[in-house]
Amino acid sequence: MSDLGGSEHEARHYHGLGLDYIFSDLVDENLALSGVTTQSTTGFGGVASRAVDGNTDGYFKYGSVTHSAHNTAYNDPNPWWQVRMSQKEQPIGTIVLWDRQLQPAVDEIQTVTIRAWALPTGVFSLRVDFGENETYVTDEISVQAVTTTAAERRNSEVFGQGTGESVQSALEAIRKLGRVAVTRREADTLVGHVYAITFLGYAGDVPQLTVNWNMTSMETVGAEIDVDTERPGSTNEWYNYNHNSAQSRLYGSMFPCWVMVLKDDPDPMHFDSLEDALEASVWSTYVESAERTVTLIADKGVLGQ
Repeated sequence: MSDLGGSEHEARHYHGLGLDYIFSDLVDENLALSGVTTQSTTGFGGVASRAVDGNTDGYFKYGSVTHSAHNTAYNDPNPWWQVRMSQKEQPIGTIVLWDRQLQPAVDEIQTVTIRAWALPTGVFSLRVDFGENETYVTDEISVQAVTTTAAERRNSEVFGQGTGESVQSALEAIRKLGRVAVTRREADTLVGHVYAITFLGYAGDVPQLTVNWNMTSMETVGAEIDVDTERPGSTNEWYNYNHNSAQSRLYGSMFPCWVMVLKDDPDPMHFDSLEDALEASVWSTYVESAERTVTLIADKGVLGQ
């Protein structure tokens, strides 16, 4: 905490403007980062060390969340987790817990923006590269093509309106992309429009579409075409609520739980019951429910490992 000094301080004070104070949190060393972690069981590859890796991201798919083997082939009715500090019986102050987060699967949305000084005309083609020399290109697409197969006209003589000439048809011809939904809206600048493509049949992050310039011919002066990702996709095999599917495999919360501080001896690994662990603890508290993050403050003078 500090204030302004000298004449500026006096001027502010005597004119009724008050004082300037600066407040900041006292951030001490995170003792858990150097600790050795263990847990009762491990499920889905959620090893104990993930809980103290310094990353508080709560989505399991990003590899920073632990998980016991509860409700799997190795059922764990009383799961526990512990971290043993590098030094014996050091002061324990604040303990912060971060719970797991639910993450629904998300369909990716990419946009194709076409604009010019006047109504855009011409054709374009899109390219998608899946890596390992697996690249696909669409047929030519009219810059004024209808969005979906439902909007196609069987006997239309206008290119971009006939059967198989919609943006949806062009993209779904690349079978690996699966089913797509396409909408159209006006562009924010110049004259033109934006095709928004939602990838319904491709789980996860879709490779970025690019313009296949070898098959693209924009006829209007000042015409330009851009492809962007509006929303990245997430496959999320752990919490997949997409397409009305049920929550699968990974679930639950760390709450309610007991949080305990113990000394080096006896080894917590050798406790036969929760009651034994509580009796041996030098400090404990029961967390019944909480938001994703809960902060606990141990009693003054608590020492543990």
